[in-house]
Amino acid sequence: MKLDVINWKILQCLQKNARQSNTEIARKVGVTSPAVAERIRKMEDAGIIEGYYAKVSHFETGHQLKAIITLRAFMGRLKPFLEKVTTFDEVVNCYRITGNENIIMEVVLNKNEITWVDDSKATNPHAAAASIMSALSVIWIAGGLAKGAAMDELVARVKSRVRVAILIGEDRNLIAQEIATHAPEIEVVLIDPSTDFARGSESNSLMEAVVEAARSRAKSGDTVLLAPACASMDQFLSYADRGDRFAKAVKKVINHEE
Repeated sequence: MKLDVINWKILQCLQKNARQSNTEIARKVGVTSPAVAERIRKMEDAGIIEGYYAKVSHFETGHQLKAIITLRAFMGRLKPFLEKVTTFDEVVNCYRITGNENIIMEVVLNKNEITWVDDSKATNPHAAAASIMSALSVIWIAGGLAKGAAMDELVARVKSRVRVAILIGEDRNLIAQEIATHAPEIEVVLIDPSTDFARGSESNSLMEAVVEAARSRAKSGDTVLLAPACASMDQFLSYADRGDRFAKAVKKVINHEE
């Protein structure tokens, strides 16, 4: 079936709000309501419109950690893995991709009224501040390579929202010093890597220690937020690797899943 301009306009209307009436769509696209109904029927018959779905707010359903995880399923295990994944409510999307890692998953998680949020891409003070200010009571996971960025304005801005700061990385003391100056009431926890730590290794002991420190201090209503305000390359392969490791550590330490 060939789509003309009117059909594309109808599809755009349906994608924005599939519950609007044919009369509303007709008014927007400039044809009659019966014409809209007929065009929709033909597109359904042709398989162009496959169905109508509800868009669910995972935040409102209590699944407030959202993360993208990449992993590798080895030959012979891919099919059973994909079949198993469909049984997990936490998995929103799962795609097979090319490259060394052949699976990418979008997952959501919330546990015991404590919200876990991965914002590893907040690699500078401005982005971290915006992320922190979106929550009311924060256990803040931060640190890494500051690359010359100052942390004084960041700490001064967010201090009313932060209960605990869990700090990692090469320039963590920059943040710790500003907290001591501007917000000495905030508990500061410094997490050191284990003696056998190696950037990019299979071990996730560093992030698991971070998550455990957050778990032991978190209270109902808290948001545990990874918003580092720094680059990641001192301890991680990339900000994506840092986020992946955080999400995996939450799954293991909080949800007891390997």
